[in-house]
Amino acid sequence: MKKINIAIVDDHSLFLEGLSSILKDVDNFKILITASSAKELLNQPNLATIDVLISDISMPEMDGIALSQIIKKQFPTIKILIVSMHEETQIIKALIKMKIDGYLFKNADKELLISAITSVAQGNLFFSEAIKNKLIFTNEEEDESSTKSILPKLSSREKEILELIAKGLTINQIADTLFISHHTVVSHKQKLFYKFNVDKITTLVKKALDLEIIN
Repeated sequence: MKKINIAIVDDHSLFLEGLSSILKDVDNFKILITASSAKELLNQPNLATIDVLISDISMPEMDGIALSQIIKKQFPTIKILIVSMHEETQIIKALIKMKIDGYLFKNADKELLISAITSVAQGNLFFSEAIKNKLIFTNEEEDESSTKSILPKLSSREKEILELIAKGLTINQIADTLFISHHTVVSHKQKLFYKFNVDKITTLVKKALDLEIIN
């Protein structure tokens, strides 16, 4: 039987180590990569050999949502199984629209986790009963807006400033370009930091690119 090559990414070391310990003893599983961040995972030279990626959602610099987008584009054969404590229906539905292959809560038992990995590796979708039950109680309007709801909602001015920041313009250059005050640009920059949950311009630009908010 061909072994299932697995990668795990989670910024909580205890969970990462615990999950690796549980899965390494399963006969047809092979843990090839463990990473504490999306960036560390994406830098792995053997990433293309992975069959199933197990990922958390909340991680620094790049979250599991942005990571899923990148993996699905660059490595379409990799199956993505989200294992997270996030219960927000909008997030779950948005990830489904991104074509993830499965979703479990972190309190799932070992047997359910093994079943999920095996199922998605075989090309099936796997969502726990707890996830399915949450999805039942959503309406169509929420379904249609779910992807947008997890992305930062930007005003036209904020997006304009974000694009100029991405081009490398300074605060003063942005102010001159848009004929607004230095203070106004700084205020918008701080709002962008808050909306993207970052504290550095480099991280802001990277996250905006990952989420395809700018090109």
